[in-house]
Amino acid sequence: MQSEIRKKLLEVFSNANGEFISGQKLSEQLGCSRTAVWKHIEDLRNEGYELEAVRKLGYRIMKKPDKISGNEIQLGLETEFLGRNIHFEESVTSTQQIAHRLAYDGAPEGTLIVAEEQTTGRGRLDRAWYSPKHTGIWMSMILRPEIPPSQAPQLTLLAAVGVVQAIQEVTGLEPDIKWPNDILIHQKN
Repeated sequence: MQSEIRKKLLEVFSNANGEFISGQKLSEQLGCSRTAVWKHIEDLRNEGYELEAVRKLGYRIMKKPDKISGNEIQLGLETEFLGRNIHFEESVTSTQQIAHRLAYDGAPEGTLIVAEEQTTGRGRLDRAWYSPKHTGIWMSMILRPEIPPSQAPQLTLLAAVGVVQAIQEVTGLEPDIKWPNDILIHQKN
């Protein structure tokens, strides 16, 4: 419940485009008390958000933290099931290991596993994959496609093309693909 309120709060701020929103209006939109709103604002500050509070005007976000979070990923997401369930951790051994465990435990299709750092990530041919904090997006997704297992590797190629197209649309950058699935911007992963 708490993360749902936080997610709603971030959506309200995002839709406000930098304008102030009163504590009362936030309380009404979130369906909680003004004291609860204040607590969520403080939690956002602790997560690295810079918020301005002005008497008689309300709150507004001045700056977002320069790191990824489950709430930030879901903000504005319009998919039916992809990314609707996010498992986020600062540091993991491997997002793929977590995905396998969650899938085995019945996590829904589309569950996204995201980490700031992987300590023992693996690439193709079981090569070590260096994944330090704040240098990339380290993630795995649980999919259960109704295709023969022999066709599953094609999903990796399709995902790489989709990510490149999304980056182009959103940023105007021209990423490259180091096949099968490494996305490079300015020749860096």
